[in-house]
Amino acid sequence: MSTYKVKVTHSGGWQDFDTARIAISLKNPKQQGKKFGAIIDWLSPRFNHVVIQLSDTLHRHNIQVDEGLDLKAAHKRAVEYGDIWLAEHQHLFDKLPSHQLIRWDDRLAQIDINTYYPQLEKIMHANDNTSANMRKYIDDYMLRREFESDDEKSAAYNASRNYVLEESAIYLGLFEHEPAAEIYPGSYLPLPEHPNKSFTSIDFIRKRGPR
Repeated sequence: MSTYKVKVTHSGGWQDFDTARIAISLKNPKQQGKKFGAIIDWLSPRFNHVVIQLSDTLHRHNIQVDEGLDLKAAHKRAVEYGDIWLAEHQHLFDKLPSHQLIRWDDRLAQIDINTYYPQLEKIMHANDNTSANMRKYIDDYMLRREFESDDEKSAAYNASRNYVLEESAIYLGLFEHEPAAEIYPGSYLPLPEHPNKSFTSIDFIRKRGPR
């Protein structure tokens, strides 16, 4: 039994959906172990179907910089990290009434991200809250790192930017073709408004043990 229970910190109207989608970020500790078990326990009675979207190879962009690998090797490493996460957590999926596992490479095969890049590039260069928040997402990543050279700093910026554009393009495609309640323990990437956009943020409360 999990020692945590979920609390909703921002409701994106999840009650209006039969299907939930939870994107698994490999470096998010709130999607590991007992906390992930608590997420499953919260999802199970609330949704008829849950899509578990393992965003493993999305992280190839950051792994390339963090581990000093070329993009092909970073992709392979991301798949390995995804395999490890699955080995540790996949047994929990059976607690859901119905589920589907989709890995990031599957998403890239399903959705033509190039269709959405012109729109996203325009947003990135605009002067509004969405564009400012997208740029801040990249800036925050840069501030968490230390760089030994301008070349390393430039590579990290490009990797983060590619990460943001790719993730954003996938979500624009999902809003259009696979609407669902997005459930995530943390903050979401800022995206333009869409009628099917539904982001719900969650966190955890530790359960009290018997006295």
